[in-house]
Amino acid sequence: MARKTNNLKMKYTLVLLDFDGTLMDTSPGIIKTILYSMNKLGIPVNKNTNLKTVVGPPLQYGFSSIMKLEKSLVPDAINIYRKRYLERGMYDACHYPGTFEFVDYLREESYTIAVATLKHPSLVRLQTKHFNFDKYLQGVFGSKEGMEDGEKVDIIN
Repeated sequence: MARKTNNLKMKYTLVLLDFDGTLMDTSPGIIKTILYSMNKLGIPVNKNTNLKTVVGPPLQYGFSSIMKLEKSLVPDAINIYRKRYLERGMYDACHYPGTFEFVDYLREESYTIAVATLKHPSLVRLQTKHFNFDKYLQGVFGSKEGMEDGEKVDIIN
């Protein structure tokens, strides 16, 4: 005879959310900043490149594998990108419909809400504050300085 388990409810206490593409649509700012960086380096962008694919992966991968930038130019591209993104690109974003209601529901249900991202935590804290997500979050976990090719599993762990 099968056991009834409908009265048993597993209760998680922590919800980890990604930032780019989950809480916020940051693709406009990321794409514009990638294009700006390539332009500053004088490198033309292949018009067949799917620019949406640069959103999410680490910058090093985006510039080397997606944008096909020479390995020797990747550090310069990353430096140009970071400066410009901090100045302008990070503000070219919007939240998805229903996102605030979702995180508000999680908070009302007493979940601990945190962000796990490959970005540097200081940058994400600026963005969450600017876009009013900071009041919902109990933590922001991201890449350490110099961890250019990390993986999300490292952040989660």
